[in-house]
Amino acid sequence: MKLIYCKFFKKKMPQLESQPFPGKLGKRIFYEISKEAWNFWIVQQTILINEKNIDVSSKENREFLMKKMEDFFFLK
Repeated sequence: MKLIYCKFFKKKMPQLESQPFPGKLGKRIFYEISKEAWNFWIVQQTILINEKNIDVSSKENREFLMKKMEDFFFLK
């Protein structure tokens, strides 16, 4: 288990086992966000999807969720 400095919790924590999705943001999350913070996001994302009745098959909605995720992790 590799430790990284988690920018969300602002301390060293276990890293994700793999990059959560492809691309620049996925890579940034892999290197800067801990496994625990990622799991915390998954719960928040589920709440967001349910509260706003988001259809994740829509490209616009997936982009909306990606923006919310980036804000959640990096605009604290």
